[in-house]
Amino acid sequence: MMKIYHFILLGICIFCLIFFSACGSKHVPDSSLGPSVSHDPATVIPSTDHQNPLDPTIVQGLEASILERADGIEIRWDQHPEADSYRIYRSDSRRGMGTKIAETSDIKYENTSAGKNQPLMEFPYFYRVTWINGDGIESGQDINPVMGVFSPQVEDGLEPNNKFENSTRLQAGQEYEAFICALIDAENEIATDEDWYVYERTDCTVDESLIAEISIPDNSPFINHLELRFYHQDGTSEGKKGNLVSTPFKRCEYHFPPNASRVYFRISPIGVVESIGIGSYKIRLHIK
Repeated sequence: MMKIYHFILLGICIFCLIFFSACGSKHVPDSSLGPSVSHDPATVIPSTDHQNPLDPTIVQGLEASILERADGIEIRWDQHPEADSYRIYRSDSRRGMGTKIAETSDIKYENTSAGKNQPLMEFPYFYRVTWINGDGIESGQDINPVMGVFSPQVEDGLEPNNKFENSTRLQAGQEYEAFICALIDAENEIATDEDWYVYERTDCTVDESLIAEISIPDNSPFINHLELRFYHQDGTSEGKKGNLVSTPFKRCEYHFPPNASRVYFRISPIGVVESIGIGSYKIRLHIK
């Protein structure tokens, strides 16, 4: 009887060994809803385009206007090769997936104060766009929306420049006026704008610096809450800290490395804990 027991036990052990060896350890792919990887903004260009360019299910190039027009918000995206039409979803908070407000075969939609689903002025909305194929199947709602804001008092001629890929090219010796915002969404979370610029020089052999002068109104709530940060053309930040606009006038300097032809810089709100609205600033570049 003891021998029979030993044979049964040995058989069970062999079976388990074969079974678990065949199964092996399975790799569980990362969930698209899991926590996103954060990068140190002091060293890497903070991407404003969270969409995966390798994902064919997601509408690419999605952006919404921020203080670009006075009558509403314009949403734009790239053509999807399999799309017959597109659906636009809008939410009043970044976390909300939104409700459908329109469907179009175009690659843009104007959410204006004159049409349906009129947006409130000076309030942040968040948009997502999906595409519909010939069989009526909907695909591609990204979990990361784009923000849009409008004000009847503002038309920023330097927009769209809300991400690195859309950096506005500036010239030395000319003064520019721009607008920026720091608002609260429906869930009392801070929603901020950011402006990207690029300056390109013609002679890379000269030892020189770019001077960026920022001026804002004396009573602006953005004093101590606005930062200019330079980025080298390879995408890394110049220095560990940005230039805080702590007074109505701030002079920021960037020294060109050898053979560098361009420099990028970002102007964005910083240290904001409540809505401080929409503010203006002026910028002028000089070469030294």
